Amino acid sequence: MSNAEFNIPATLVFIDKLKSFSQCLSTSKNEIEGSLKQLGIGWKDEKYTEFKEEFERHFKDLEELSEALKAYENHVEKDLLPSMEAFLGNKLQ
Repeated sequence: MSNAEFNIPATLVFIDKLKSFSQCLSTSKNEIEGSLKQLGIGWKDEKYTEFKEEFERHFKDLEELSEALKAYENHVEKDLLPSMEAFLGNKLQ
């Protein structure tokens, strides 16, 4: 890491944007799930069942994305950022 250059302010902005995106994704997913249930109240045939099952398969993809985003957040906050700060602190001494 001796030739490393870091931009801690940009890293903090990235973390905030990542958290915001993750929260937005979660909120929107919950809203869409509620709307899908409402849609099912008035739509009672096999096409709705097919539609709902397909939609739920895609929701699983969103869950995987959500989990990956949380892992990135944790990595940046708990591993990367402290390493940057420690490196810069040692460099200043």
